[in-house]
Amino acid sequence: MFTRTIRFLSVAGFVAALACSSTPRPQPLVALDGQMKDQTQTAKAQAAAPDVYAEAQRYYAQADKAFEDGDQKQTEYYADLATVTLATANERAKIADANAAVESAKARAQAAAGVKTEQDARLSDFSGRVSRMERIQQLQQQQQLSAADRAQLATELNKARATSAGLAPLAEQKALLEECSSIPGATARQDTRGVIVSLTDLFKGNKTQILPERLASLKAVADTARKYPGYPITVDGYTDSRGGSAANLTLSTARAQAVAQYLTDNEKLDFTRVKSAGHGGENPVADNSTADGRAKNRRVEVVFVVQ
Repeated sequence: MFTRTIRFLSVAGFVAALACSSTPRPQPLVALDGQMKDQTQTAKAQAAAPDVYAEAQRYYAQADKAFEDGDQKQTEYYADLATVTLATANERAKIADANAAVESAKARAQAAAGVKTEQDARLSDFSGRVSRMERIQQLQQQQQLSAADRAQLATELNKARATSAGLAPLAEQKALLEECSSIPGATARQDTRGVIVSLTDLFKGNKTQILPERLASLKAVADTARKYPGYPITVDGYTDSRGGSAANLTLSTARAQAVAQYLTDNEKLDFTRVKSAGHGGENPVADNSTADGRAKNRRVEVVFVVQ
């Protein structure tokens, strides 16, 4: 009887082992297998974020062990954690590649454009990082973690959120630039001063009265200013190089004042927010030797000042 019992248990154990070995790997683990076997991408992720990549490897190993133990729930849980963590490492690798490209392009591009590209990349990186860390936190809250582990995760998440919040003004400035670019009859750009709306053909000849057909552009500027109330506004007037410097300074100052007065008197912007100044023929944006270039230099720039 004892011998038959031993034989029965041996056969049962063999059958159980055979069943486990024939169990297909769940889809999350199969997908993760493919990502971890991508040597090119994993090498980049490991170089860009070694600490995060090490975490992904640890979760991957735990998922593999849970599968061997026949625990499907734990297998999928750790596979999800490894996938989300690996995505963070891959994202940092992409940011590293982007930063390297920016450094390479700086010799051929203006410094402001390079800084803006880098800021956009940092904003995207931290926004995505917060989302992924929140996902990790949700997954880990399903398990019985130690108080120390939960506290560490909460601290890291709060730091990422704080960094993302600190980058929020960059997103707002990007949105402001896009909106200013849609103002009719105007061009927009950004430099160290802030977001600049350049308006030409506001005046006729040497006059300082705004042409009625150009008031729609100034109204659009005012609408944008009301939408973004946190930016002081500077109105800068410029002329082309023809004429005397004193006369050009007087004309550009009067034109800047006319635009500022329209924004405060007609569009009711707070007068303490709007300043004006004339600069004559300084800072040309085009070639004064051509009629087209002179027309571009005869401009008023409305600057949404970044504080």
